[in-house]
Amino acid sequence: MPVGRPPRLAALLLALAAGALVAATGGCADVTRDVAGPRPSPELSARDVVSLQLAALSRGDDEALAVALRFASPGNRAGIGEAEGFRQLLAGPLYGPLIGHRDAHVGPEEALPGHVGIPVEITAADGRRVQYLYLLRRQAAPGCENCWLIDAVSPFTGDVPRGIRT
Repeated sequence: MPVGRPPRLAALLLALAAGALVAATGGCADVTRDVAGPRPSPELSARDVVSLQLAALSRGDDEALAVALRFASPGNRAGIGEAEGFRQLLAGPLYGPLIGHRDAHVGPEEALPGHVGIPVEITAADGRRVQYLYLLRRQAAPGCENCWLIDAVSPFTGDVPRGIRT
């Protein structure tokens, strides 16, 4: 293992310990019910949820951002401040590459206590490759029982997890 690069599991746990995870605090009322597009469902896998959010973020228009926000957990939405906070977060340097990205490779699920971690590598619109770690869990809140939703997305700088690159 290269010096200064945490092992994969340590990087996953570091993302949790660094405060990336916001505890769920409310229900799953759909704040974007007037926008068409996919919605959380117990039939969707964690990988499906990540793929749907990435597809919406690659479009980058307001309607697509509303769809992407649907897949954030209630606690995540409380932490980022709903639609306006989500837009501000995506306008910043850490998450800006997600908007209009050219390509995304979704890595394998990694089971964590109470969560699933999914590494993602995107090719940003400007050609840069950027890695993120998605943390998801099944929800218990009314309106989204048993749905996988995203608790956190963190820039990922550890060893490249298996399955991201061919």
